[in-house]
This record gives sequence, structure tokens and C-alpha cells, in this order.
Amino acid sequence: MTRRHYQVSRFGPHARRVDSGLTSRRFGSVVWGVGLLVGFVVGLATFASAQDNPPPDAGGPWVRPLEWQTGDEPADEADELLVAVSLDRETHRWSRDDWGDLRLFDSSGRSVPYWLRPQTVDEHVLQRRAFSVGRLAANPGPAEGLEIEFTIDEERHVGPLHGLRIVSALKDFERQVSVWRWDDGESDWQPLVSDAFLYDYSRYLDVRSLDIDLGEASLANAAGRYRVRIDRPDIDREATQWRELTRDLGGDGRGELTERFRTDSTPFRIDRIESLRDDRVIQRSQPVLDDYPLEVVQVQQDPDEKTTWVELRSGREPLTEIVLETDDRNFSRAVRLSVPILPAQGQRFGANDSQPVGRWRELATGRWTRIDLAGVRQEKLKLPLAETRAAAYRVGIMNGDSPPLESLRFIGRGPRREVVFLASEQGNYRLGYGEPEREQPEYDTAAIRAALAAGALPRQATLGSAELALPTLSPSVWRWLQNPWLFGAVVLLLLVLLGGFLKQAAARLN
Repeated sequence: MTRRHYQVSRFGPHARRVDSGLTSRRFGSVVWGVGLLVGFVVGLATFASAQDNPPPDAGGPWVRPLEWQTGDEPADEADELLVAVSLDRETHRWSRDDWGDLRLFDSSGRSVPYWLRPQTVDEHVLQRRAFSVGRLAANPGPAEGLEIEFTIDEERHVGPLHGLRIVSALKDFERQVSVWRWDDGESDWQPLVSDAFLYDYSRYLDVRSLDIDLGEASLANAAGRYRVRIDRPDIDREATQWRELTRDLGGDGRGELTERFRTDSTPFRIDRIESLRDDRVIQRSQPVLDDYPLEVVQVQQDPDEKTTWVELRSGREPLTEIVLETDDRNFSRAVRLSVPILPAQGQRFGANDSQPVGRWRELATGRWTRIDLAGVRQEKLKLPLAETRAAAYRVGIMNGDSPPLESLRFIGRGPRREVVFLASEQGNYRLGYGEPEREQPEYDTAAIRAALAAGALPRQATLGSAELALPTLSPSVWRWLQNPWLFGAVVLLLLVLLGGFLKQAAARLN
């Protein structure tokens, strides 16, 4: 009878307690499910937002896309080209001291071999190289001079022709020379140079010219037949040392003096003819230096040591010298530069050195001088140092009993480094860094070095915006996670699932 009462009477006291407990448990399940889905959506949105706008003190790891201008003509995917990208301040700030954490990834997330080198600018000079021509055939002619024909073999002389050299051991001469070339398909000799001037003035001073420069008539291919015509192939030496004096005394006692000059004609002997090529060779290579402003954190005057201590903050760029900028004149002060022995407590890898540093290690010493007085101008405001990457520096300026310098500004200067690699014309690449646990890579860079040594110029690329990334995920996965269409689809799916869950929960409650 009691069991039938509970079944019929749904509004009894005991039934009300049963229904109330069931409703509370179902309502808690709904709230928990809704909170879980909302938290997942909010977390995903926060994660995507952090990728686009990472916090400034985030230590990485980082990935940055590479961008370069592609050629006008469509390229085959198998074609490879040299690409170089320069490391900027952000890369220096978060990368390891030895750059061992740098990695290049292609579109599939695979590591790409690269060569990290200091970027240099080459100073070229023209170096003239001489090659002996083939057999000579001469045709002496008193009216038109001496004609010499010869052939330049492409195996002996590779590349362009910039001139000819008439090699002779004779001294004291002046001659005019003309050059022709016989081209296949032509009916006559084609003139290259008319009335070139050869000379030797050894009688007066050591001045000599035996080269015939083609100038604008230079040929891209030296191989072919040539004719050289030398006017007046004999050298007339009208020398006073050959003067002859004759005195004849007649019967009348009157003497007769006869003076005669002898002219000696010497053949213009040619030892050989050489073809000339001007090659651009590297005279020296200078590293490209970048300027990095250093932030002055603190300036302290130490009256006991009579020293001005200046603490500087940098972005861990590679520095080889520190330059002082000041409006003061007429000073010469000894300088000491130090770096922290250990980072400040709690400082992370690559973070700004905003905390005070207690212990310092001396790195370099020197003297800054600027004198501008009574016509004397001297300025030496550079302090050289071994290449160093540090987040903080301390400069000590020894003042002695002189007043300290004012308006101190500092600039760090160091070599620019670039990553050179072989890339596909249509490929997508990313540079990763900021993970100090990575091991130093060992890549085969023989092809890259050989191409650069042969004079190949890499295509310059630029680094895009930095994005936080986990080292276990490839760049292609990160692109999918940051795709707005994919993010919208996930949110829509979660909303549909949330709506279905709420509808089912409401039906159960009813």
C-alpha cells in the first residue's frame, strides 16, 4: 500500500525529496559540462591570441616566416637557389650565445641545412691576366708596315678579350698599332682598334706601354683570328753619339771640317704576343657592421675611486666595439668595460637584464680621446673588444680629479650574421630559435660554400613576425592551429554540441 502511494502521489513529501535530489545532480552535470566547453573555447581563443600577440617577456621558442621576392618567370619546384636572411635584434635577444638553437624548417616541418656566416662586403680590383696566343704569321711590307696574323685558342684563353700585349725587349721607341678580327660569315677583316700607341722612353725615365686596350671593342669570346699591323717596323735611332767629325787640311793651309750624322735602323723585334683578360678579384673582405643603441640604465659617481660607472642594457647582440657619443670636448679618459659573471637571480634565458648585477668580469680596457684645440683635432671614441653577447655591460670611466663627462650615450657595433641555405623557389620556410636545450647541428654545407666561393649571390630574404611555438610541433601544424577558418569551425562544432547537450539535459529534467 505504501509503494502504490509513492507511485500515484508524485507530490508526496518523500517523492518531493527524491525528485529534488535528482534535479540537483542533473543540474550540476549541466553546469559542469557547460563550464568545460566554455573553458575549452576560451582557452583555445587565448592560445591563438597569444600566438599573434605574445607577451614581451616570453622566452620562446619562436618561429618566424621567411619572405623573399620570387622571380618573374615560373620556376620548377625542383629548382634550388641560394637564399640568405640576416639575423635581427629579436633573433639575437632570444637565441643561444653560439646560435646552436637556430633551425630552418620547410613547409613539411623538416630541418633544412644552413650555413651561418658573418656578412661581408668585398672590395674588388681588376687583375689583368695574360695568355700566349698561337703561332704567329708575319708579312713585312715597307708601305703598310708589319702585319702579324694569329689565332687565339679558346682552350688557352677562356672568357672575354680585353686587350693585346706586344712583348718586346727593345728600348726607346714609339709605334702605332692597329688590330682587326676576322668573324665567321664576314667577307673582310673587322677593325677593333685604330692607331694604338706603343712607346718606351727608357732614355729619359722608366715609362713603358706595350698593351693595346680594346675598350668598348672588348669581346665576350676571345677565340678567333686576329691581325695586328705595326707602322714603321724599323726603329730609326738618330743618336748624336754616332756623329762623325772629319778635318781636312789643304795645301793652302786652310782647314776644312766635315760633320756627318749616321742613322742606324734597328728592326722592331717582337718576342711574343699575349691576349689579355681583366678579372675582378677580391682584394679584401670587410665585415658588415650594424649599430645597436645601448640603453643607459644607471650612472653612478664613485668619489673614492674617482670613476664614473655606467650600467648599460643591450639585446644580446654580438658586439665587437662600443662607441661613446658625447658633447664634451678636450678629454682623454681611461676606460674599463665589464660584463656580468652570472645573470641576476631569477633571470631566464634571453630575458632583459633589468635586475641589478653584483659580480662583474673585466672584458676590455682602452682610452676615449677627443681633442679639438688650437688646430689640433684628435678623436678616438671606439673601444674594441672580443666579440661578446651579453644582456648587460658596465663601463668605468676614470676621471681622476677632472670633472666627469656629461651627456653620455653609447652605441654597440658588431658584425651582421646571415643564414645561407638552399631553397626551392616556391617553398615556405621558417626560422626557429629560443630553445637552449637544442644540440649544435652538424650540416653538410659543401655545396653552399662552393657556390659562394664561385661568386654566387644569394637572394636576400626577410624575417616576418615572431610567433610562439612548441618545439614538438612543426610549423605546418601551427599554421593549421592559427587558421581562422579552422578556429571558427571548432567553435561552431562546440556550440552545436553544447546546444544538443543542453536540450538533452532539459528533456531529462522535464
